[in-house]
Order: sequence, then structure tokens, then C-alpha cells
Amino acid sequence: MRKLTSTALLISSMTLSSLSWGLACELPNNYEVTCLINGVAVVPDQYSDLKGLINYKGDIVIPTQYEEIGYPEEGLIAVKNNGRWGYINRSNETVIDYAYDEAQAFSDGLAAVAKDGMWGFIDKQGELVIPYGYSEVKEFSNGRASFKSGEKWGVIDKEGKQIVAAKYDSPIIFKSGIYNTDFAQVEQNERYGLINLDGEETIPVIYSRMNSYYTDGLIGAKKGHKWGFIDTDGKVKVDFKYDDVDYFSDGLAKVTIESGDYERLSGFIDKSGKEVIPPIYKQAGSFSEGLAPVWVNEKWGFINKAGEMVIPPKFEDVHPHSLHAGFSEGLISVAMNGHYGFINKAGETVIPFIYYNTIGVFENDQVYVMADNDYYYINKQGERVEPVYPEKTEEKVEESSEDSESPMSALMDKVKSLFEWALGLVKA
Repeated sequence: MRKLTSTALLISSMTLSSLSWGLACELPNNYEVTCLINGVAVVPDQYSDLKGLINYKGDIVIPTQYEEIGYPEEGLIAVKNNGRWGYINRSNETVIDYAYDEAQAFSDGLAAVAKDGMWGFIDKQGELVIPYGYSEVKEFSNGRASFKSGEKWGVIDKEGKQIVAAKYDSPIIFKSGIYNTDFAQVEQNERYGLINLDGEETIPVIYSRMNSYYTDGLIGAKKGHKWGFIDTDGKVKVDFKYDDVDYFSDGLAKVTIESGDYERLSGFIDKSGKEVIPPIYKQAGSFSEGLAPVWVNEKWGFINKAGEMVIPPKFEDVHPHSLHAGFSEGLISVAMNGHYGFINKAGETVIPFIYYNTIGVFENDQVYVMADNDYYYINKQGERVEPVYPEKTEEKVEESSEDSESPMSALMDKVKSLFEWALGLVKA
């Protein structure tokens, strides 16, 4: 397979260093491209500005022949050719003709397409299953899609039946990160609540802010100037007395208070609201696999659920603690002397401190790392390995809706999208 070597620029370590605090994502070696999603990245042609797809090695997956191109979703790729949008497969074969002014990726078996300024939905055979009639729409998730009418948003099902009238101020998405959920946030007049799949408000629209995802059946909400926790039926489970709250992970949630001198200190509570670990830490991450990172004497260490320091504070960074990621498959990325490596839950070095950066967490025995100008996957032995990219199918999406929420995966999914935006700001 031919490599696309003359049409892309080297991404310098200086460019990436400005983003290493969290806006890092997986990139193919030596290419000025978007992030890898489902195993491919969008790459422009050097001379024509046409676009195609490459894999992490730089091998061409789809030639640079399209005006615009999306990522593979449910086996199909939205592409723009001669001013019109259609869909191809990974073999670059046209599956749905170029008949649309705009097009979105497939999700839940349907894709949003537009003609003459109005949106509808097609199936994978290109049949129009929901007629054009919406000024704006979002993708389907868990059998629901948000539509805009005038300046308000509502919800339809996959038959086009209106489930929620257009009365809310922002899109209504039954999805948190990579998982479908049975609830969605709604907004009216800068107040927030929650609805279920039937459109019923299970949490009234009275809160000034809400966390964007829930775990263990609880969601953080802000009332007035303080945060607490409510369940999906709207019952208050933890009183509104904190200056900030995080999600529940491993049965505990990080909570933060501000002292009189505006110093913010964090501790942990259980689902009953009991203070398990007092708020004494200037910085702390969430619990994962029984441990949480805490900042003590200008270094990071790890405590257990009893608040005992089990790994002494000696690390310069825990990556990415700002995104709540932590131990995964028994390992976590930490930094010493300006480089990252991996330790286990006993604090033992498993993979040496030789990497410029690490991206994400171990999943399926592999993680993405950066060393100088080389970016690649390693396994738990620190050996370079070929990545595996299981593309999400419609069936897999439906199965995942039954799983419990994974904030770590959800947040990493959001970070990849955020980095794609940021990369556009720093391109040469």
C-alpha cells in the first residue's frame, strides 16, 4: 500500500508540548492531520486541498480525492464530491449517491442529510425514512435525535415521531461520551434538568448547573452557589454545600470547598454524603481501581479509600489527572525528571520513564505513547505493538447502552474531539 509521505508535514514536539497538559490525542507518525478515530485520520493533499484517510502508519486508506471526508461510522463514510455529499465504504466504493447538500455520520443506523436548507434522515440503503423538515438536527443515540424548530430544541424517535416538543434552549442528547444513556440534560432560561426517553422531566429544570454525566445513579447539580448530588428521580441525596463536585468513581466522589483565603481543598464522600476522606488536598484526582492521586508537597502520590498514603508523593505529574483518568488494567502514567512511564498499584515502575507524553490509558493491553518525534502503541511490557481498532457498529452501540457509564472513556472521547479543534489552531 502506498504511503502518503509528500503531502503532510512533521508535527514537531514543540507543537505538541503546548497541548500535552490534556489536549493530546492519537496521531499518525509525521503527519499534519486530524486525530485518529476508528483507526484513521483525515489528511489533505499538499497541492489540491482534497482530502482522504490514512492509518496510523501513514498508509493510504482512502485516496485524497474528496472535497470533504468524515470518519468511518457503522461501516460508511460521508464524503463531499463536486459540491454534493454521499457515502462510501472503506473500499472507496460509492454506497449512497451524491445527492445531498450536507451530510452527517451514521449513528443508530440512520444519518442526517440536508437538502435546500432542511434536514431529514436516511438509512444505509439511502432511503429517506424521516422527511426533510428540520432546520438543524443532531445524530441519533439510543433511538432519539434532537431537532431544532425556530430557536428551540425537541426530540424525535427513529420513525420521526415527536417525543418532546421544541421547547428547550439547547440540543438534547441521550448520550454521554461513547455510551448511550436513558436520560438527557435539558436547558431552559439558563436552568438545567433531566428528561427520560419518554420525554418526561425526571429532574425539574431548576438547577443553575449540572454535571454532563452521571455515575452510580447520581449526578452533581448546583443550586444557588453550592453543589450537591441528586438521583435520576430528582431526589436530593447529598446536600448542596460544596463549591465543586466530581463524579462518583469506585463508590466515592471528589468534593471541593473554598476556605476563607480562597484556597480550594478537596476530599471524598460516599453515596450517602458521608465524608470518608476530609478535604485537605490542594489537588486530587478521582478514584480508580481503589486508588486516587493527591498533590502533597508539590508532588503527586496515591491514597487508598481509607485515606492512607500508599504510594509516596514523588511524581511530577499524573497523566492525565485533569481528565479524571487513573489506573486502568492495573497501571497508570506518571512523570519523573520530565518523562513519563507507568507504575503499578504498588508504586513499582513497570514501564521506564522514557516517554515525552502518553495519551489515554491502557485498554486491551495497549496504550499510545510519544517518544521524541515518534508516536506508537506499546503493551504492558513496554514493547511496541500494532494497534487494534474495533470500529463501532450499530449493534455495538446498542449493546453499550446497557453497560454502566465509563467517565474515563467518555472524557477521553471528548478530549479527542477537543484536540481536533485545537490542532487546527496550531497547524503550520
